[in-house]
Amino acid sequence: MELIKNDAVVWDEIWDAHVTEDYDSLNKKLVQTKNSAAWKKYSQIITDNFGGWQNVNAIEIGSGMGWYSFVAASEGANVTLIDYSEGALRLAQIRFEMFSFEANFIFGNAFDLLKEVNTRYNLSWSFGTAEHYKNELRQEFFELHFNCLENNGITIISCPYKFAINYRLWMHYAIKYNNWSFGLEIPYSKREYIKRLKQSGNSLVKICFQEGRPCLNKLLSILRQNSKWRFYIFYPFVKLVHKFNLKISPFNYRSVILIAAKTK
Repeated sequence: MELIKNDAVVWDEIWDAHVTEDYDSLNKKLVQTKNSAAWKKYSQIITDNFGGWQNVNAIEIGSGMGWYSFVAASEGANVTLIDYSEGALRLAQIRFEMFSFEANFIFGNAFDLLKEVNTRYNLSWSFGTAEHYKNELRQEFFELHFNCLENNGITIISCPYKFAINYRLWMHYAIKYNNWSFGLEIPYSKREYIKRLKQSGNSLVKICFQEGRPCLNKLLSILRQNSKWRFYIFYPFVKLVHKFNLKISPFNYRSVILIAAKTK
């Protein structure tokens, strides 16, 4: 299967298939996120650099529905979401309005629009977006995070981890059985982050990992439908991992996260 390209049509189709959550399920997810290890790491960085979320002016680049912007808004941050999918921004706006959270929504291509926006933010971030680019656009999108920052601003870039075995297995079989709908996706490693950061001329704060195994259930679902013998090979192992909450690195890794500061 040839991977489909990334464009607004592809992502509108993905977001149009999304089922809008009700208030209670969203609130439950919000509480879970605030208690997660990843959010606690982000909050510590924000406290150390800005004194708290209430002092943050953030932009999420290629935001989709902007979940982390939604969580930041709940903490008092001023947030902006930019995306070229109208469907994603429409769903994001429904979420924000449901909770009476404020946000700015910018529809269009970030490569063009961020050249025109005069606002400088103290936080830029993206989640599951940078891996969708290759060649020159990959570095250009990476540097967009710094170009819209004020001096000493912070960027957070989270991408699938190149050596996350559970993710790679899911992606491999999803592509094999024509079940992959997320376009081109080239996961990141720590080494690539450091290389691209050095090329951008900005400074590393830290690189960390987000743990979790959401891809395992997706893997089993694909194999159940397409390859019974593979399903029965993986099924006992996946159930064992879930039952005993086994944490085998890098099997347990989900994303690799760059936290960096603008110094150029």
